[in-house]
Amino acid sequence: MNHIAAPRGVFNTYGELPEIKFRLGIAGNANDPALWMALHAASRDIDAYCNRRFFTEYAVRSFDVADPDGFVVPDLVSISSMREDADRDRIYELARTPADYILYPLNADPASYSGRPYNLVRADPAGPRPMFTTGRIAIQIEGLWGYRAHVVNLRSPVDFNGVVTASSDIIPVTDRGPVAAGQTLRIESEQIFVRAVDGQNMTVVRGVNGTAAVAHLDGTDIYAYRYPPEVVEATLVLAAQLWKRKDTPYGSNGPGASRIVGGRDPGVEAILSPLRRLPVGGAGL
Repeated sequence: MNHIAAPRGVFNTYGELPEIKFRLGIAGNANDPALWMALHAASRDIDAYCNRRFFTEYAVRSFDVADPDGFVVPDLVSISSMREDADRDRIYELARTPADYILYPLNADPASYSGRPYNLVRADPAGPRPMFTTGRIAIQIEGLWGYRAHVVNLRSPVDFNGVVTASSDIIPVTDRGPVAAGQTLRIESEQIFVRAVDGQNMTVVRGVNGTAAVAHLDGTDIYAYRYPPEVVEATLVLAAQLWKRKDTPYGSNGPGASRIVGGRDPGVEAILSPLRRLPVGGAGL
């Protein structure tokens, strides 16, 4: 089934458009724009309620350091580089290597299906630099941030009969079966969001979540991000509730009435409670 492409402002949805339409028994594409907005709103509301993001973002972030032994960070998947302002001149001249620090919790494994994020960076007492410089914005970390980065190979590689350029927003694949509108995919180091699927052609947003749009060779593998099942289910439930609110536009308690997470919907709250993180210091979103 063809669908209307997601509006340009919609991405990082934790549910897919075909799935929400199936659950609601909606055929055709006339309601696609409203359903896209419901999926997007549900996903962002879940981020806000849980005080964490379940998509991953590549970014540089700065941190105050009060304790030379270590500091708390938001949900972290991996570190590409860490630099320190050792002489307090606002220039990060000291590069720290993995031998200088330890990420906690140990064995978090945030790239696995059941992994969890790192939330604490500690200096390695046995390393070459056993203490961090303390002070305001003393550390900069470039890395991948988010709850976890579990991906699966879709076994449907790029099928362009050439090279997909960095500017192309149409990417053909060998098999449309595993690809769905609403997925966030990774091709090499680039993340893309699937706005629509028509036959074997994906209409996508290139270079999302802090990654760069780059050219990809024919035959390059495509990976799909997989979010925690609780997050996917809560997104679909909440999006369905948001859709049904059209039947009770004034918020009555009559048939079809619903409440969103901010109103403490009991079912959605119960699903998400194990993943909720209380806001503490600067370690939230």
